[in-house]
Amino acid sequence: MVPAKLFTLLLSCYLLSCSGSTRTNIPSAFFEGTISYKAEIVRKTNKYDSLLIEHIIGKNSVYYYKGGNNKIETPGALSPYLIYSVADNRVYTQRLGVDTIYWESCAGPGIKILKYTITPDKETVLGILCDELRVEFENKTVTSYFNADTLRIDPALHKANTLTNEDFFAEKKKALSLKFIVDKPDYKVTYTATSVIPAKLGDDIFLIPANRPLVEWK
Repeated sequence: MVPAKLFTLLLSCYLLSCSGSTRTNIPSAFFEGTISYKAEIVRKTNKYDSLLIEHIIGKNSVYYYKGGNNKIETPGALSPYLIYSVADNRVYTQRLGVDTIYWESCAGPGIKILKYTITPDKETVLGILCDELRVEFENKTVTSYFNADTLRIDPALHKANTLTNEDFFAEKKKALSLKFIVDKPDYKVTYTATSVIPAKLGDDIFLIPANRPLVEWK
């Protein structure tokens, strides 16, 4: 049995990337398409087993984005997919081997932010020079690497998503991350983009599977 707190914390990581580099490799219109990420885990204590953490978050994931809607597919992970719907401001997920779909409202209060800093031109990811947004919370630090001219998003589409401070991140970055790090006392997870594919996506990608029990996650 996976501890509920650990499952929720790792799930929120999603709802929660230089010399000679160019700042823009992709047109500056609002991004639509897919980003593939690889995850690297560093365990700091023996509180959680490495294989357990890996089973929860997976090794590789594909992120689909269109107009604020997003979907994360993580083959082999405890939750093989996660969908965020702008229309109802909810996140939906399902566990391996279980028909039930769990949902959670994203309108709840976010975590208190203690401090944040933005550092321009900090790191290069996929040949793109990125700024760094470092946000400190009470029990974790989240560091994002992004380029405001690349993978652009409309922050207004994320204003209602307050549960994992997505409204704050979207407003500060105005772009999706090419790399982000979740650093907690017991472990650190680094997500790095391995490919970016701009493409028109069908709305059916973000549909919630029908004829399944729907239960609020608590």
